[in-house]
Amino acid sequence: MDPFRLELVVGFALLLLVGVPALVVRLLEARSKKAPALSVKKDESAARACPFCKDEIAAGVVHIECATCHTKHHATCFEENGGCAVFGCKEKRGVGHAERTG
Repeated sequence: MDPFRLELVVGFALLLLVGVPALVVRLLEARSKKAPALSVKKDESAARACPFCKDEIAAGVVHIECATCHTKHHATCFEENGGCAVFGCKEKRGVGHAERTG
């Protein structure tokens, strides 16, 4: 075997013996570090917006709340849409009757 090939094989063997385990250790250390806690702030303006027309549901306006996801809709929007307008929610019933916000 020529010296160049021998050096290549030895270098590769050292990489496997030393480099890969060191990389695995670094990956495991990085994985074990806890991610910083995320703070989630509720967007109050989005909570008052009707998901169908995207307009604000002002205080005193008649609204209906979805029976499944509890999202508030304008009563006319809920009826026009035939139920909840939230993506993925297929609920057709509103909780109770149309109520007034306040």
